[in-house]
Amino acid sequence: MERYEMPSPPQPLAKSLAVKSLQLAVRCWPADSRHWGQALLAEIYGIADPVEAIFWALGGVTVFLRSFLSHLLAILKLPPGRTNAPLSVRPGSGGPVFPRHSRLLTALVLLAFIVFCFLPSTREATSIVASSWNGFDATARDSRVMDKLAARADRQKDAGMMAFAAIAHPDPDRASVLADRAVGIDPSLIWIYASRFRRPDDTTTNKEWLSRLRSSDPDNAFVYLLAAAGFVDPQVRSWMETAYRENDNLATTALRKSQWAKYMSLAFQAPRYDSYLNRHLDLTREGWRRAPEVPATLVAYSVWSHHIPNLLQIRSYARWRLRDARAAATAGHPSDSQAIVNEVVDFGRTMTKGSETDIERLVGLEITRLGLEETSSLYSQNGRQRDADAAMAELRKVKARSDKLAGGDRHAIDQTVEDFRRKADRVQASAIATLFVVFLTSFALLWLELSSRFSWPAARSLRRLACFISDWGPVVLPFMATAFLLSFRPFASALDRYRAANSSNAQEFFNWQLWALASRNPFQRLVEPSVQPTLWLLLILALSALASYFLVHGLWKQKNRGLAQ
Repeated sequence: MERYEMPSPPQPLAKSLAVKSLQLAVRCWPADSRHWGQALLAEIYGIADPVEAIFWALGGVTVFLRSFLSHLLAILKLPPGRTNAPLSVRPGSGGPVFPRHSRLLTALVLLAFIVFCFLPSTREATSIVASSWNGFDATARDSRVMDKLAARADRQKDAGMMAFAAIAHPDPDRASVLADRAVGIDPSLIWIYASRFRRPDDTTTNKEWLSRLRSSDPDNAFVYLLAAAGFVDPQVRSWMETAYRENDNLATTALRKSQWAKYMSLAFQAPRYDSYLNRHLDLTREGWRRAPEVPATLVAYSVWSHHIPNLLQIRSYARWRLRDARAAATAGHPSDSQAIVNEVVDFGRTMTKGSETDIERLVGLEITRLGLEETSSLYSQNGRQRDADAAMAELRKVKARSDKLAGGDRHAIDQTVEDFRRKADRVQASAIATLFVVFLTSFALLWLELSSRFSWPAARSLRRLACFISDWGPVVLPFMATAFLLSFRPFASALDRYRAANSSNAQEFFNWQLWALASRNPFQRLVEPSVQPTLWLLLILALSALASYFLVHGLWKQKNRGLAQ
């Protein structure tokens, strides 16, 4: 008769959890005291009451935690690369070499360095320098930061923050959508349509936006200049060159009928010039003050991406109109000629008065100079010498102002720029040195720990070097981080001055200081064609030296073995 064994009843859930928790503890138990855990696990199988099993398991876990912490403390008291296992010393080897400092001291020093790196000032400095290595190109993180800011502004119906997110967003298409939302909330922000939103310099502004700009600000020459730039295509450029250089009547007629000429004429007749740059800077500064999490490089790009009209087209149109004035005077229409010249001079004065950048002021002064020269010539031809002399006197004032603006403070500006380039060199050198020590220390510590775990063979000199780096690398890192932060202080001061300003000024913004950092990017120099032959030579020499070392080391070991035998 066949016998059947009755299946054992399933364990209660509490008993099962108690057993599994002790089994997990035994797997993680330090090897030198694991027999205690195995004894506790064996005893729990004989406990029938689930409640008693739970309490037994809690006691066992408590013993495990005490053993684990004791083992961990013993490990931390040892130097990196050392374990609790007895050392195996081969005869004549002198024993393995270990660092002098314990793991605990090394960990504390590294923790202090990490805390220092997470300070707001250090994070900002690190972010800006790292962005300079990337040419200040936007990253996916930058887009996420601006998307979060835009979502918050949308929930709060905050038009100002929405406009700031639009002009600082690294994605041009997304920025355009945000600009429409900002203007929808507050129509007075329509001037942000004048931004390029990180598009290339020759990108034309949206036609619908320009139409709305002209409707909202019809007396502003700037909006007509932007509109004119949108109608410059290869055909119009050809007409401009032919009409001016070859005096071609057909090209002149075609150019006069073009939309470009229409909007340039409206610009020269407008009573006011405002490129909205100060509003742009005010919005950027206030937005950054309210959202300090936005990277500084995005803020800088939001300013650099603001539209400035095509200054070469302005000068070309002015010269073209002055040629029309000379033609009218030759044809016996002095009043028409004078009206055209006055239009050019008035536009130059208007642009000079309303400009917010030096380059725009210089163009305005240049247009005024061209108009005054033609005015003086016309007065002289008509026998009005007194008026011609007055025009020449004003012309000399304009030239003096232009010369002062273009070169009066150029030496001081150049000295300041050169000074910041030297400071940028110190920042980049300090950052590279700190990064090098971080990688070197991490590699040395990791190599020591893994070599002890897997018993990797290594030359005694290399192990001594790794121990030296493990001892002094963590100690040096806080000092190097402090030196990096001190070298960045001039740039941090520029940032603080910009944030604390009550009003923005285009000439005082620190964007050229950021470009000083980018121009001193050491990684960019490595890809320059003039440097590549030197790099290849250094690489060949380094590989040759490494190959020679291994060859000589192998021969030396073989010789020593022969002598020992």
